[in-house]
Amino acid sequence: MKFIENIIVNHVSPEKLSAFLNIKLESNQKLLIEKFAVWSSTLGISTDSCFWHIMDRHQDNNTIVKCVDIECRIQKFTSENGYSLRMDKPDFIKTITLDDYLKLSTPLKLIDFIRYNYNPRIISNQKLLLNHIKDFQND
Repeated sequence: MKFIENIIVNHVSPEKLSAFLNIKLESNQKLLIEKFAVWSSTLGISTDSCFWHIMDRHQDNNTIVKCVDIECRIQKFTSENGYSLRMDKPDFIKTITLDDYLKLSTPLKLIDFIRYNYNPRIISNQKLLLNHIKDFQND
C-alpha cells in the first residue's frame, strides 16, 4: 500500500477546464467534462483507474506535441424539470496540449483521485495501473 501513497498525479477540475475551453452553450444546457488525471506526462487516468498513454499529435501549426482529449457531454434541461444526457459516448471531444493541461493542473495524490470500491472490475483496473506504473519506473 505504501507504493500507491507516493504516486502524484496532476488534475484539473471540470469547472476550470470548462472555463479554459470557453464553450458557448444555450441557457438550458450545462457542460459536463469527464474527470481524469495525468501521471508523469505519460498516462491519463480515470477515477475508475482506467488508463491510457498520452500520445503525440499534429497541431494546426504543423508541430507535433503531446495532447490530451477532453470528453465533453451536454446536459440538456427540459421544461418538465428533467434533463437528457448522452451516456454511450461524448457529445464531442476537445483536444488541448499536455502543456496547457499541466499549467492548469494541481498536484494530487493518486489515492485521493481514484475511487475505491469493491467492484471487481475497478479493483482489477487498480492492480493493472499500479503494475504498469511500477514497470514504467523500473525501465
